[in-house]
Amino acid sequence: MSQDHDRRLLDAGKKNLNQTQMKPKVWQFIGFKSIIETAMCQRVYASTCKKEDVALFFVRNKFYAINATCPHVGGPLDTIVDMEDLLRREVPHVICPWHHYVYNLETGIAEEGLKAEIYNVKVEEEKVYILHHAKLSLKPFETEI
Repeated sequence: MSQDHDRRLLDAGKKNLNQTQMKPKVWQFIGFKSIIETAMCQRVYASTCKKEDVALFFVRNKFYAINATCPHVGGPLDTIVDMEDLLRREVPHVICPWHHYVYNLETGIAEEGLKAEIYNVKVEEEKVYILHHAKLSLKPFETEI
């Protein structure tokens, strides 16, 4: 592939990401609480691109949603590296497995100063919703990006 082709693909991806981030956030239905709460953590896929995916945690009978990609260099935040670290603090934290950045699930702030985007979660009539600007699903979308 030529550098020009690579640049066009990169520009198209940035344009798509910028357009989706300008969309208003709406409550996206994820699934039923009784099913989702059986996993402590799972990836919720965004219809736009992988960088918009959400890591949905269920810890101490509460849902937390954070961007599934570490803002440092893109490591996965939907992987539980250290169960003790997730649970030993008053507010649960998640560790990026690549460089061990530790993120507070309520604020998205890492001890090192980085911030991952967090999303509001609500449960109504046993249905779980995440406030997000993209369509969300527990199954991957077929996208080009």
